[in-house]
Amino acid sequence: MVNDALYEFAFSPQYQKCLDEVCKRTGILIYAQYGDVIFKFDKGRVEVSGMSLRDIEALVQTYNDTFINFCVAKIEFFKKNAVGQEFPKGEEVEEFDQKEQVQGFSRGILLMYAIEFLLAAKGREHLEEYVKTARIPHAKKYVKDILDLIKLSG
Repeated sequence: MVNDALYEFAFSPQYQKCLDEVCKRTGILIYAQYGDVIFKFDKGRVEVSGMSLRDIEALVQTYNDTFINFCVAKIEFFKKNAVGQEFPKGEEVEEFDQKEQVQGFSRGILLMYAIEFLLAAKGREHLEEYVKTARIPHAKKYVKDILDLIKLSG
């Protein structure tokens, strides 16, 4: 087990309440385990974002309807509009790998969505900087999509 405040927050009752609502509304499944590798990746994203755990906790603990709606809208949007990875020439994914389906999501999904939501609230440029630093593919389109989903969620 990881001894970390962020990890503990991902198992808190408030976090679970939001996660349960998102799961209920989207039909997604969350893996019961929050493996060390995935947690370290998520923690790295939180650090890169510059957002504090306190900011993320405040958003989740208030059970913010707009945030919950954003999470649901983002999951539904990306179910319909799969975003591919960008690969260098010659390193493209083989055909059989593209047929894999998501069987569940990490507990950290709300952490990642909270980062984007909070940075967007600070301003487009903050979200753009994070998306570039985090090396999220198709950065400009991704930022536009996130901002549009937030507007629709309000």
